[in-house]
Amino acid sequence: MANLDQIAQLFERDKSVVSRHIKNIFNEEELEREVVVAKFATTTVHGAIQGKTQTKNVVFYNLDLILSVGYRINSKVATRFRQWVTSTLKQHIT
Repeated sequence: MANLDQIAQLFERDKSVVSRHIKNIFNEEELEREVVVAKFATTTVHGAIQGKTQTKNVVFYNLDLILSVGYRINSKVATRFRQWVTSTLKQHIT
């Protein structure tokens, strides 16, 4: 599982690009949001108030969505990712 920031970092693209691809994946009904999305509460130290914490929900996406984004992104890293995925699948099939 990975969040939007992690996926953007993985494929070396801006979060807005990854977000647009994710939106299209759901709009085109390639994947179901309810199946590939999980929200986790994360607690962090409050930046403005000393000694206080704050809780924030962070959206995480499963491997199915990461793979789908990887096949849509145009970057050298994404190309290497697709090559690795294809090679790995071939090994498992044969």
